[in-house]
Amino acid sequence: MKSGLVEYFEFDNFEITTAYLVDIVGHFNKLNLQLQGKNANVITHSNKLKAFIEKLKLYKTRIDNGNLIMFQNLNNIIGVNMLPEVIKTEIVCHLDNLITEFGNYFPDMNLLSSEVIISPFSCDVKNVKEEAQEEFIELKNDTTAKDHFKVAPLNNFWLKMRNSYPLCSSIALKALIPFSTSYLCEAGFSAMLSLKTKKRNRLDIDADIRCALSKTKPNFQTLIASKQCQNLH
Repeated sequence: MKSGLVEYFEFDNFEITTAYLVDIVGHFNKLNLQLQGKNANVITHSNKLKAFIEKLKLYKTRIDNGNLIMFQNLNNIIGVNMLPEVIKTEIVCHLDNLITEFGNYFPDMNLLSSEVIISPFSCDVKNVKEEAQEEFIELKNDTTAKDHFKVAPLNNFWLKMRNSYPLCSSIALKALIPFSTSYLCEAGFSAMLSLKTKKRNRLDIDADIRCALSKTKPNFQTLIASKQCQNLH
């Protein structure tokens, strides 16, 4: 039985539009991978999204100029020929819509504290909330904290500063603690599915899933040494 979708393969410029869709979805997939992983936060993800929107604007300008270098499959099909004007208009319109939709879904957060959090030792005190400015000046001139900042992950650094600089640390942690994507939830769900299979659906996985998701490796030698062997009777 002939599918009703076959007629779409006969449309003019079908191959060209399909190539463009493959390319643009490839860019989406690349962005998706950049938004996954541990130790991510709202600030870093916001920067990735801003960069992607800027790329879309660049692609739009290039398309207007007939430059297809960013769309490899489309570029290979067009070759030395000119992109049909109707297709160029559709692509530009599509990119415009993407820019608008990304702006709606991910509005500019205007994180005043982002520079304070990411680069506290090069940030201007004027960018810090007034109530934390004096404490921030003390932090900025703390050479021990500066040395620790160079080697420690961002989250660990601000956690360590909680006692010494509570106001600055509070500002930072409010931005760093929230989940910026569902990656960790999905990772936890995948671990649960691996443990709780169809044949083990009554298994209580509380302890097991903590081990599966924990970054801390068990010290098996210490655990074994703490157990008393039972003699055979």
